[in-house]
Order: sequence, then structure tokens, then C-alpha cells
Amino acid sequence: MGPHSPLAAPRAVNPHTLAAVRPNPATFLVGPGGFRRAATRLTVAALLAMATAPTGQAVPARDYAVGVAKLSQLGLPDVRQATYVQLEAGYAAAGELAMYGNEPKLSGNAWLLTTKPDGTAVMLLDQVRVIEVVPPALAEARMKARLEAMSRAAAGNGATVESDAAEDGPDPVAGKWKEADLAADIRAVTEYLEKSDAGSDYAVKRSAGLLFLFTAQVHSRGQSAEANRMMALLFEKVGDSRAVLGAAINRIADAQYQEAYRAFATSGNWTQYLAAMEAQTARFGTVWRQAPVVARVREAVRAQLAPGTPATLAGDGLTEEDRRIAGLLGRSDAVVSLRHPVFGGGTWVLQEPGASPKSGQPGPLDLIQQRGTAAIPLLIALLGDGRLVRTSGESSQSFPHFSSDDDPMEDEEIERTWANFPRPQAIGEVARRILAGLVLSEEEARGEEGGITPEVLAQKSQAWYSQHKSDDRAALRRLFLASGRQEVIWRMLRSSEAADQEAMEAYLLVGKDPLERLSVAVEYVRFRGVGARAFVERYVAELNKLPVATPAASTGPVQRSSPEGKLAAVIKTLRELVSETTGEQLLQELLAVEQPWSEEKLQQIAPSLVARLAGRTRRRCAPHCYRLV
Repeated sequence: MGPHSPLAAPRAVNPHTLAAVRPNPATFLVGPGGFRRAATRLTVAALLAMATAPTGQAVPARDYAVGVAKLSQLGLPDVRQATYVQLEAGYAAAGELAMYGNEPKLSGNAWLLTTKPDGTAVMLLDQVRVIEVVPPALAEARMKARLEAMSRAAAGNGATVESDAAEDGPDPVAGKWKEADLAADIRAVTEYLEKSDAGSDYAVKRSAGLLFLFTAQVHSRGQSAEANRMMALLFEKVGDSRAVLGAAINRIADAQYQEAYRAFATSGNWTQYLAAMEAQTARFGTVWRQAPVVARVREAVRAQLAPGTPATLAGDGLTEEDRRIAGLLGRSDAVVSLRHPVFGGGTWVLQEPGASPKSGQPGPLDLIQQRGTAAIPLLIALLGDGRLVRTSGESSQSFPHFSSDDDPMEDEEIERTWANFPRPQAIGEVARRILAGLVLSEEEARGEEGGITPEVLAQKSQAWYSQHKSDDRAALRRLFLASGRQEVIWRMLRSSEAADQEAMEAYLLVGKDPLERLSVAVEYVRFRGVGARAFVERYVAELNKLPVATPAASTGPVQRSSPEGKLAAVIKTLRELVSETTGEQLLQELLAVEQPWSEEKLQQIAPSLVARLAGRTRRRCAPHCYRLV
């Protein structure tokens, strides 16, 4: 978290601005001495005193300037010099109002805070979430350079980075933006609130914190009359001003934690991370609904930093290599990538022994993957290891934002939140994830957090190991496919390993009815392209033996109105997917016709065109294309 980050720390309030404020004492303000109080707990309390403002009556004209300044003290990002923009960057820039699908529909969705010399823009989304956005050309250049660096490392250029995290940096957010009409959006929000039903409009309640922070930032830019009107309407329409303020404060607190965690994930500075959490707890107190979860993280980090006896590894069948791997995981600078193949449903045991990582020197997860089933005793022994390890590759987390500050988390909610909270993982949790993907059924895995204890998981893992420790890779492939576990099947059908492809083709061709696995077969051929030509001919021969019947599986755009048409369309699509025609040729054919193609014809060509173009992308980026599909 850099010193110039909008979320780096609460800002001091300009005394000249405060001197000009003449608040109405009937508002939420706590009196003329409120701003001279240094304790941020009192700042939060002062904001929540806004709840004494009457609701459910005609909205009077009030000035909320001092309350806006208090939000700045708590860390509301400063947009006074920012440009209000419409950002187009796919899902990364969707914004919560857009995701909710409710009004108001706005022309803008972000604030452009600053632009770096290389063209990268620092944007503020949802009033508190800071992201960096690069123009598409720059994003493509960065991705190309990254792939080339990975290729050089894979070629053995003396790289020393441990490969568990070597490919796990954040993908750049590519997007474009243009200036939006802030005045029009202020009018749109005001009209939306004026038309809302007081006390009963759930959409307003759900968006209340977000809209309140928007109005506060509008106020900070000098448009006080418009902002005061929107704030007063929010309090009236929601009917619970403390809930509005609680939701707004929680958004600021959540964003500050996310920023602190991202800084830790980058730097690995445990002491700085602990200090950030302690400061947040003091700043927001019990108003912050995530405080109990963060307190649990904080105590775990504090224990991690305390001097103590080194952890010992105990269990049956452990080797010196096991102890070496456990030591690597326990290093203070260790990083575990949650995108690593060992978290991919158990298929990590299929890698041939001794295979080299894709880049750099092997990290502890690479070493576990290389050992295959022989690593299971080590993972069982690690299930009770409470030491923390820094992780990377987490998907972005979201928090529930509309809740009363008087509605603290119950124990059950704390546990649910803890399971997916952005935080360092215990080594035992890492081992649990790896083993759960290998030995639990889909039903058990779905309920794993609440239903499978480490002791039960250890027993299941030991039983699986005893039964299959002598199986070769071919036997394990058959075992995985016979289990029908979807995440394993879909991972294997995208594998470039010849043995995986052979096993997948046998799986698709053997059975009472080839149509039962039709969607998997189409996807397998789509991925392999021309390389699946021989398989397609064998598969089509099996399909032609069947009596005409409606396929049991969905095939998306290749379906037709009759059973005969459906089967014929599937066969045609499969053969098109393995033809020598390139994506560019298909596209030219599509553009060259004199008359527009029928919808049916477009549906026929669409899968082939997508597959051709995707295949071209895979060929260009091999061997790292698994990151792009």
C-alpha cells in the first residue's frame, strides 16, 4: 500500500475548510467540538449520531459538510481532483449498481484518480475500490512479455525463482474510458430516490452505502446543495439512517482491509500487515462487521510472529524429502499459489515423477506434485500444522454491505466468512485443500467446510493411499474418469498430455450410450482441433450405430428441431472442428457471401469458427495456454 494510495491512511482535514463550515446543530453533527477530537472511534460515533436525524417526514434543507469531512478522516478516497468517467473493462469494471441490475442507470461508473507515464490509469470503482487499468495495446504487450519471460525460464536460463508463484502475478485489467456527465448522474440519483417508496424499497436499501459515499464525494467537490438533497432523501427512503451510515463505513473499512492484504500479498511483510489490522480495528471498532474475522486473522499473525519452538513433523512413512518440503512451506518467505495444479481436483497425482516445473526452480507445491501419491503421508501429517503461509492467486472477494451496525456477526456467519476471507492460510488448510480434491466425492467436497473434520479427512486419505499407492498413472486415470467427477473430467479433457488424451478418448467411446457423454466429446474435440480427427471418425461410427433418438445431453447451438437433425448437426459440427479449414478462412467465407446467412447456418459455423480462432491462440501461446482457456 503506497503512500499515495487513496486508501493508504485517513487524511487530515483542511482547517480552512472546517472554519467555513456552519452546520445546523439539528443534523447528525455532535457539536462544534466534534472535529477537535483525535480518537477515530469518536469520529465513527459522531457519524452514527446522524441516526438521531428524523426520518419519514418532509426532507428539510441541511448541510452535511462536517459529516462528509469525518468520512474523509476515516479514509474515504479523495476525488476532488478526479475525473468522473465511464470505464469499459468487462467484469472488472461492472460496478455494483450495474451488477444489481437496478436503477439508477448512470452514465459514469468510476473516478479517474491519476494517469501514470506509461498510460496506466488509477481508477476508483464503487467509491472505494482502487484498480489499475491499462489501454488494450499496453495490456497485450505486457502479456506477451510475461509469456516470453516464462518461456525463457522454462528453457533453463538460470532462473532461481520458485515456480509455485512464478506465473501467478495479477493479470492486467485492460480497458478504455471516456468522461461521463456527473451533473446528469446527480440528477438521475436524486430522481431515483424521490420516486422510491420510503422504508420498503429493497433496491435502495441494498445500494444505500454505495449511494451515500457517492453523495459524500459529490459534496467534497463543492456541489453541496445537490449532495445534501441526496443524503437527506437516502435517510428518509431507507428509514434507518444508522444502517445507511453503517453500510457506508463498512465499505470504507472493507476496502482498507483489502488494500492492506494486497500489500502484504505483494511484500510478504507480516509486521506491516499486523500493524494495518490493528490500526483498522482501533479506527472502526464494532461498527465494522468484519472486525471479528479480522481479529481472528490478527491473532493468528501475531502468533506467527512470536518466537517459539520450531514445528515438528510426525506421522507414519515420512521421509527426509517430506521433512525438506515441510521446511520449505514453513519458511517466512514461502508463497503458495492457489492456482497451482495441486488444487485441481486430484489430477496432480497423474504427473510423471520428476517432471520439471514450467519455470524457475521447483517450489514446495511442485515437489508435492512431482512425488504423486508418495506425497500423501506428508499431506496427512501437515493437516494439523497451524503455521501460516502467504498465498497468491485468490479470486477477488466481496463483502455484504447493507446491514445495521447493531447487527453483529453470529458465530456461524463468522465461520462461513472465515473460510473464504482474503488472508494467509495455515499450512494445514493448504494440505486439506489438496487432499480434499483427491479423496472426497463431489457431495462431500461441496459440504466439506462444515462436514469433514481434519481427523475424518486424514482417515479417508489414509484409506485412499493404502488402496491406490501402488497404482500406476494409467490405473489412476481410469479411476478418476470412472468416478464421474466433473472437475476432474473437464480438467483432463483440456490436457495436452498424450496419456490423458488416450484415457479421455477411451472414456468417451466406452459405455452403453455415447450420447450420454456427448457434450464432453464436443468440448474435447473443440479443444484438440485437428489432432482429434481419428477420434472423431471412431466416435461418429459409434453414433451411426444408434437408433434415431433425441440426444440425452445438450449440445448448445448445434441442436435442431428433429432428432435426425440433431444427430446430423452434431456429426457435422464434430467434423468441422477437425477440418483443415482455418479460422481466418471460415471468417472470410462468412464475410464473402452475397446474401446474409440464415440463422441456422450461422449456428452451424459458430462453434467451428470459435474453435479455429481459439486453436490459433493456443498455438501462439503454447506451452502456457492453459492460463488463457
